[in-house]
This record gives sequence, C-alpha cells and structure tokens, in this order.
Amino acid sequence: KALPTMKTSIEESNNVLSAMNINLMVLQQKILSLKYQLEDQQVISYDGTLIWKISQFREKMGKNIS
Repeated sequence: KALPTMKTSIEESNNVLSAMNINLMVLQQKILSLKYQLEDQQVISYDGTLIWKISQFREKMGKNIS
C-alpha cells in the first residue's frame, strides 16, 4: 500500500516541479523583456538628437567574432 502511494506522491511532485520550471522560464522572459523596455526608455533623447541603439550588442558581436 505504501509503495503505490509513494509513487503517486513522486509523480505529483514531479508534475509540480515541471509546472514551476515552466513558470520560471516565462517569468525570466518577461523580466528580460522589461529590462529591454527600460533600457529603451533610458536612451530617449529630448533635445532632437538621435541615438542609435543596438540591442544585445555584446551577444551579436560575440557571434560575429567566433
């Protein structure tokens, strides 16, 4: 009797952990998106000059160099 109950408990725990992992990935994407939005807001110019911003510059340069 204890073994089937333990197996069920382990399966339920694994399901909960999988759901939490998915939620974590979604939240990480949302945080990253908010970070980029915040960075975009910081480069807004009010004096008429334009500033070119290349998002994820280091990552893109790293890919081009290697």
